[in-house]
Amino acid sequence: MSFQPITQDYNDEQMDLLSVHFWKRNEPNVAWRHAVSSVMALPALRAFWPMSSVDYTVANRARDVSGGGYHLSDNNTVTFGYDQLAPYAGFDGINQYLDRADGGAANWADITGAETYVAPKAGGLTLGGWFYFDNATGAAEGLMSKWGATNATRAYRLIREAVGNISMGVRTISPAVVVVNSTATPGAGAWIFAVGRFVPGASVDVYVNADKDTRATAETTIQDVTTSFFIGNINALYLAGRASMCWLCASALSDSIIMALFQQQRKMYNV
Repeated sequence: MSFQPITQDYNDEQMDLLSVHFWKRNEPNVAWRHAVSSVMALPALRAFWPMSSVDYTVANRARDVSGGGYHLSDNNTVTFGYDQLAPYAGFDGINQYLDRADGGAANWADITGAETYVAPKAGGLTLGGWFYFDNATGAAEGLMSKWGATNATRAYRLIREAVGNISMGVRTISPAVVVVNSTATPGAGAWIFAVGRFVPGASVDVYVNADKDTRATAETTIQDVTTSFFIGNINALYLAGRASMCWLCASALSDSIIMALFQQQRKMYNV
């Protein structure tokens, strides 16, 4: 008895029909092409710091390219570079960070989740970007925050805890602190996509790459505080690593939008 090899024909016509649903090329240079435009399409985008646009002045070092002009100031000579195709701001974990002062009540970074110009079902807060850690564990490290030393100065923060998980927290006007920790514990030497979200009256969520952890809450409004906005620092807990493609939105972005952003950019970060 003879056996014929199993073959499968490559159907060019079928592939063309399916190509409207998938990228024909899924590689770093294609992700690089879409990285900035994908963030610029985020709803209620307040600010976007890709870490590629860098000013020569200390006061406007990391430039906000969203159009709002909320540039971040350099503290202790943050360095800017690139990893393959990914631009980044590099932090030494000792005293380097980026920040911008609060501009008064209901100002640029005072996102409470009660903004009346945002459609009710879209209201909330989302922030995130890509991060790289030099150390697997150690002291907690600030990623993005508007969070002071006391409850009266706390609004929201996205951090990596000392044990390695990513944590999203908000302080509301009730007052209450609501925190959710990721199940994932990212290690050192690799990029991760980290996002925190507050959905008023529903949940606080944290995303690490394609993984999501959530905590239900009835809280509806984040408090407005005078604390500065930081990247790479939270109360002198400094990031030892890198930050790239960081953004802030006055909207609780949907799971679909967050995952689409991750998928659009991931190959650029070798994920």
